[in-house]
Amino acid sequence: MFKKFCIIMLFFCLSASAMAQNTTEITLEPVVVTATRIEIPLTHVGKATSLISEQEIEQPNITTLAEALQAVPGLLVSQQGGPGTLVSFKIRGLDSEYTQILIDGLPVRNPSDPQGSAVEFMDDILVENIERIEIVRGASSTLYGSDSVGGTINIITKKGTETPELFASFEGGSLSTYQETAGVRGKAGAVNYALTGKRVNSDGLDDHDEYSATALAGQIGVEFSPQTSLNIQLKYTDTELDLNESPEIAGGVVVKDEDDPDDSKEKTLLNGGAVLTGQFSENLDYSLKLGYVDVESQLTFGPEGNEFGFGSDVEYSGNILNGEAQVNYRLNEMQLFTVGYEYEAEEFEQDLGDRKDMPDAIQHAVYLQDSLSFLDEHFTLTPGVRYMDHDQAGDRVDWEISTSYLFGESGVRFHGHVGTGFRAPSLYELYGASVFSGQIYQFGNKDLDPEESLGWDVGLEMKVLEGKVRVDVTYFMNDFDQIIGFGTVGYENIDGGESKGIEVEASYALTDNFSLHGAYTYTKTEDANGDKFYGVPEHQIGMNANYRIMESLNANLGLIVRGKEDIPLFDSTTFLSERYENDGYMTVNLSMDYQLSDSWKIWGRVENLLDEEYTVSGYEAPGRGFYGGIRLDL
Repeated sequence: MFKKFCIIMLFFCLSASAMAQNTTEITLEPVVVTATRIEIPLTHVGKATSLISEQEIEQPNITTLAEALQAVPGLLVSQQGGPGTLVSFKIRGLDSEYTQILIDGLPVRNPSDPQGSAVEFMDDILVENIERIEIVRGASSTLYGSDSVGGTINIITKKGTETPELFASFEGGSLSTYQETAGVRGKAGAVNYALTGKRVNSDGLDDHDEYSATALAGQIGVEFSPQTSLNIQLKYTDTELDLNESPEIAGGVVVKDEDDPDDSKEKTLLNGGAVLTGQFSENLDYSLKLGYVDVESQLTFGPEGNEFGFGSDVEYSGNILNGEAQVNYRLNEMQLFTVGYEYEAEEFEQDLGDRKDMPDAIQHAVYLQDSLSFLDEHFTLTPGVRYMDHDQAGDRVDWEISTSYLFGESGVRFHGHVGTGFRAPSLYELYGASVFSGQIYQFGNKDLDPEESLGWDVGLEMKVLEGKVRVDVTYFMNDFDQIIGFGTVGYENIDGGESKGIEVEASYALTDNFSLHGAYTYTKTEDANGDKFYGVPEHQIGMNANYRIMESLNANLGLIVRGKEDIPLFDSTTFLSERYENDGYMTVNLSMDYQLSDSWKIWGRVENLLDEEYTVSGYEAPGRGFYGGIRLDL
């Protein structure tokens, strides 16, 4: 597998080098906001942070968020099957519930999800509407509260443009998958606007694996003055997916996920928000944010495809209302204070037929951050503290310190971070239940304590050849006192564990026409029993090479290499969950596009070019797939 990987990358790099043109490009220093809640150059950030630009999303002609995040160090992205199936995100070996998902700085998660994560909706995010993605690895509970234990992903969407834009695209291909997208962006005076819609249909991998989704995303912004502006956003998704049986072990043999004629999942998400930003003076500015999330889901497990004849039909719904006020005050050229207040109200409803439950949770929090800059901005130090009062998890204090030091003009930079992490029990973990064959089973535990962790990392970034080559190496460690797990009858607190490892991120801009970006992650995990965390390989590689062959023709090659990992599988003979080692794999994706004119572009792409046979968490993955599309821009 690794031999194939090396041969493919060597061939692609040599062919690009042979035809390269020696041109020079001026690159502006990127600015990020997620790491500190304020705009700051990436080279001043002490936390391990990665940035995915709009160009890096568009070049491979990808259609999902999962594809956009494959080459980020420390981030493991998995999809359990074909289009529309569950997508999980693990940062530094920690499950999806330990990653905070933000859209334009506003938290988005599913209050009816068993762990309160956002995984159910990550495959429905409109990549065509994304301007950039900021990924912060490491605990950020001081700034973002519960769930920001492993890291934070902030999806920043596109705004209206000075010149009006109207676009439409169509793509079709394997698995009878069809996608239609249309949108408009523009600006009229002080008002800018953007609206994008998308429809996806796929037959999936098997006879009972169909998927359909409709998504809409809209934004309107008003600039009242050069100092004051208001931005309002709204997003809606509606999806339906036929489910397969979960993979299991029978008699020591792994049985792959099989067709199930009457299992399905339906879900809708409505989320939106308003952000008002303003400036009182040259040294004092503020932001007011209001966000809302409303979700509904229905899970149907019919008796026809179940060997035991059990069936259930359960509806879950929930909503989250959050508000935030933040003030930034620059004391002098070297010191900037940030202080904020957050309020969040969360509600969860489960319809169990004869019984309906509506538990809720409310929290208040205040945070303070001091951004210090010394030695002509070569040295930055950013401490922070947060106090939170959560009516289900109690009150607590979180803290963090991050630092960055640039060694003169050498291009060598040290960065480091240490901080606490915190996750409150989800409402389902506290009160959740389900129905099987007409009987209610209670899984929630109202006596659960929150999960707590301490994490730190240190890294060294190096830039050479006038910044054309960049390498960043980071060592990280996460240590949990206790976590929440599923015991014999429901959720309970169990002893924690640790994850540690090395993240390597490298980029190489050979010319203006050829660029190479790659990430390698080594992750060592151990739970309280001395076993590895489930679903976390020790070794992972993600790489992307882009080559503009000529002005109108572009080629993109992506590779994913993943080592072996342990997964839990249900044993139908013992009725217990067994540990099973899932084989590693390598996949190659190739995309090419051609700009026919200023208005028309066509593309073709091949997923899993080598037709690798593999499984993800025991679920069969798609084989080689061919897709083609066309786009019109006016």
